[in-house]
Amino acid sequence: MTPVDARLHKLGATVFRRLRSEVVEDQLVRESAAFEAELKALQDDLKHTAAENRAAVQKDIEQVKMQIKTVQEQAKKRLDHAKAETDAREQSLTDQAKQASDRAKRRIDKRITEVKADFDLRAKKLNQAWALTKEALAA
Repeated sequence: MTPVDARLHKLGATVFRRLRSEVVEDQLVRESAAFEAELKALQDDLKHTAAENRAAVQKDIEQVKMQIKTVQEQAKKRLDHAKAETDAREQSLTDQAKQASDRAKRRIDKRITEVKADFDLRAKKLNQAWALTKEALAA
């Protein structure tokens, strides 16, 4: 990372680092919103399309719905994985706290709080993506 940072700094660039999970979860939210908008536009087009072109628009609608379902499944899968990961981390930290000194217990309790907060943030994004897809498919 240091050589890349040094080179970019010389060029006047700013480097932002994010966890891969954050990028993926943000992408799912963006994709959900984009697919929802695309589906609404196609449904509007279908209302105003001549009979001979309806089949093509309907085919596009079905394809977008399949993409929405894929994003919905990805969001659900990532949420389930994040929940399992958080539960495992919390259990591990709780086990460590049982054998730790008072000072270490405070640090571990703080870490448990951070793990829960991280999960809450991730869950909020993934639930948003899931809700957008659900709303789009219900329309």
